[in-house]
Amino acid sequence: LQVEGRLSGQASVAFPAFGWRELKRWSGSGQIAAEALTAQGWTVEEVSAEATLEGGQLQLDAFRAAWQDASFQAQGKAQLAPDFRGELRFDWSDLHAVRVAERLGSPLPQDLAATVAGDGRIQFQGTPGIWEASGHAHVSDIRLGEVDVGLFQVDWEAEPQEFRITQSTGSVAGATVQLTAEVPLDNQRPLAARGQFSSLSVQTLEPWLPSLPVTLRGQ
Repeated sequence: LQVEGRLSGQASVAFPAFGWRELKRWSGSGQIAAEALTAQGWTVEEVSAEATLEGGQLQLDAFRAAWQDASFQAQGKAQLAPDFRGELRFDWSDLHAVRVAERLGSPLPQDLAATVAGDGRIQFQGTPGIWEASGHAHVSDIRLGEVDVGLFQVDWEAEPQEFRITQSTGSVAGATVQLTAEVPLDNQRPLAARGQFSSLSVQTLEPWLPSLPVTLRGQ
């Protein structure tokens, strides 16, 4: 992993000289900031974080990041002793889905446009590998060619083996569309998706239908 950029920060820590293994007796605070941070072709213009440590609990007081037009924020806490557990809450806005898909190599249509905002939380316990997450997203300004989709509201959940869209509701050319999906993260099961729609105008399908000497009307 090759990382480039500039970092600056400060930190302070205090712990007992003869009881340094007792994390509950540690205290400290720190700040870090980065500019033009690049990793694996991704460039983040600004990153900053502030954290404190007290009584065996690590508190992420503030995390902020900016990537192109998108912004990210997060706060969280982790109990380091006696048992490891914690929670991270985050939100983001103005994330252009197509730009992310291009970075990930996803074959999305070139004429697709969408902006994503949302929030969520991650809870973990025992070890960092045991976690669960959930959240909500607003997908707006969606266009596919000449079709203006509008807004989709999405509720999602995730765990180490699976990402789930538990509810997704939106409108396409006046039709109401509902979708759910399960996306396995272990590469051992196929993706499963279900959807339903109502009052779809067949005229909006004409750009994707073969040229035929007929006129379609109805819903």
